[in-house]
Amino acid sequence: MATNDRRSGGPTTLYRFYGRDGALLYVGITLNPGKRWEKHRDEKPWWTDVTDIKLEQHPTRQAALEAERAAIIAEKPAHNIVHNRTPKAGHRRAARRTVEPAASTTPELSAYSAGPWTYHSLRSGYQHRGPLYLTYEIHLEPILDDSIETIGNYQAEELLRRVRRDGVDTDAVPVYWYVETPHGLELAPHHNLPTEDEGAGWRGLSHPYRSGQQLDWRRLDVVHDRFPAFDAALAWRPAPFTPTCPLAHLVQDIYCNTGAWAEATPWR
Repeated sequence: MATNDRRSGGPTTLYRFYGRDGALLYVGITLNPGKRWEKHRDEKPWWTDVTDIKLEQHPTRQAALEAERAAIIAEKPAHNIVHNRTPKAGHRRAARRTVEPAASTTPELSAYSAGPWTYHSLRSGYQHRGPLYLTYEIHLEPILDDSIETIGNYQAEELLRRVRRDGVDTDAVPVYWYVETPHGLELAPHHNLPTEDEGAGWRGLSHPYRSGQQLDWRRLDVVHDRFPAFDAALAWRPAPFTPTCPLAHLVQDIYCNTGAWAEATPWR
């Protein structure tokens, strides 16, 4: 059984990039700063504007995620997208979040997810109103942030190796569920996180509703776009709260369908 510390990635670095005028450009977290910054250098057009970097060390990935979320909301870095939306009053449709500044048009949420929904945050106790959608994380998926691979099928293969190394059944890899709000990520019902993680700053929402109608969680949109190349290669679209991912089977399908057989097939 994988431990919580291994699932959360252990000690994690939060970093801030600053520009020449001292403006905050970007906030992120990583297990390997060198590899992560190489990816920023290769992928981000604003990388040449970075003149200063500041680091914070956190004991677990969950702690770093909480600090990252708080920093983005409070400090409004110029190039972050996740947690950095400012919904317009009366705006009834919200764009899907994306971690890639792609030129293509970003799809909108369905009318059901866009709401707006009224809900109480169990984290802060405050009432909020806005769109809601589900997102998920396959066990150890965040390690792809630090991967040197940018091709989707290689990312899938690397994740499979890491999951196997973590002692997890590769045909039933845990999937963790969250709900994205205009104020950041919260736990979704049936989130599937280990019990000990529930005390690591994660909470949830209390009885979202609109016009007296209670939210049907399973009707919310599922958005999973942190690693677009990985998603495209895996071609897996789980229903809400699906508890496990058949990762080994999906990677095998990638190689069978493309004919790109590795010397040592990773699912064996």
